[in-house]
Amino acid sequence: MKYSVSSPIFVDGNGTIYNSEGNERPSYKNCRIYLNNTLDPTDTDLVRFNSTTYMARYAYVISPISDKIRLVLASGGGPMLKYIVTEDDFRYVTTTMNKGEQLTYVLILANANKRGIQKLELAFERK
Repeated sequence: MKYSVSSPIFVDGNGTIYNSEGNERPSYKNCRIYLNNTLDPTDTDLVRFNSTTYMARYAYVISPISDKIRLVLASGGGPMLKYIVTEDDFRYVTTTMNKGEQLTYVLILANANKRGIQKLELAFERK
């Protein structure tokens, strides 16, 4: 695995977003889900896995609420939250879900050729 994400992301009833350490994050429209590079610098395949073929440029998003699979940009450090979670999904988290409930999105990271390179899960929990 080359990438990881901090999960779960917490959201309260006011739409305020918090990371897993409890720190407040930017608003829904400005929040980025950062892809953390987890490669060991001593790995002999480091050069190969840092090539364009293995760099995440897109993500296929599979929502637990919708039956549609969407392709979103993942460059710039990671995809924007608003690209992963639609406004309707975010509204559902803030108004309908109970405290402690979670929604888990599946992200299939893809390279510049839109070919899948890694699967990640990103959970959103109502705070």
